[in-house]
Amino acid sequence: MARLLAVPGASSTTKFLVCLRDPYQVVASFKRVGGRLGEGLDYDIAFNTTMNRELVEATSEPEVRRALLFEYVTSRVAPFLSHRNVLPVRYERWFEEPDALLKDVGAFVGIPLRDLQVRLRPPQDDTSLSSRERDLVRNLCPSAEAIGYAL
Repeated sequence: MARLLAVPGASSTTKFLVCLRDPYQVVASFKRVGGRLGEGLDYDIAFNTTMNRELVEATSEPEVRRALLFEYVTSRVAPFLSHRNVLPVRYERWFEEPDALLKDVGAFVGIPLRDLQVRLRPPQDDTSLSSRERDLVRNLCPSAEAIGYAL
């Protein structure tokens, strides 16, 4: 997941690549990672203070908070995705069509990219989510459809 809010010092020429991912995969990843993300909270840094407080106030259930964490971030990122200086990229494209994606990213930033310097791991199956957790994602993550993921 990505964070994109008002970025101090960002000019109109600043470009943002925002990687979007299937909500079931994101929530399953939070669960697998454990720790604060497993609890449905983001890292304990000043940037996340308000969000973490709101998530704790919303529920004491980690399963619910994991879905709400996805929704909290996604609902705030989605309005920016249509801006000219933002390139939304579906995470799955890194594995399905890496060459075409590199070409798109290169065109966006104005520099031809020839090789992916970072090695990404393919997404794991989201079977670690229970049917209740899948229902929570379906019911609590309406922004998923705004970023192109039908639940």
